[in-house]
Amino acid sequence: MPPAAELPALPTGLALSGDEDLGCGGGSSTYCNRRLHVRGTAGQSSDEVGRRLHDRLIATGWPLVPGDPGEWQGCRTRGLLLDRHELCLSLESARDGVTVLLETGDTWS
Repeated sequence: MPPAAELPALPTGLALSGDEDLGCGGGSSTYCNRRLHVRGTAGQSSDEVGRRLHDRLIATGWPLVPGDPGEWQGCRTRGLLLDRHELCLSLESARDGVTVLLETGDTWS
């Protein structure tokens, strides 16, 4: 399960909503994910929350690239030798903030 600590400290005015989904699946490889929701203060748009979170993630080393409009994605390698794996993060605008998906798997990258 990817740890929530992979998400850096949030900028002032942003907070986790407390809604969190965890799940694992499988097939030819096993993967697990953690879905978090980040909200801003009253009056902040989802776009502003997303921009501020995106900027913080870039500043802490996440190599995010744009996906569909309002989405960003990137992966980093974690572990050494036998436990080496990719940890991926995606941001997606939501109605009242941003959804963050952390996902990892045993695909032996």
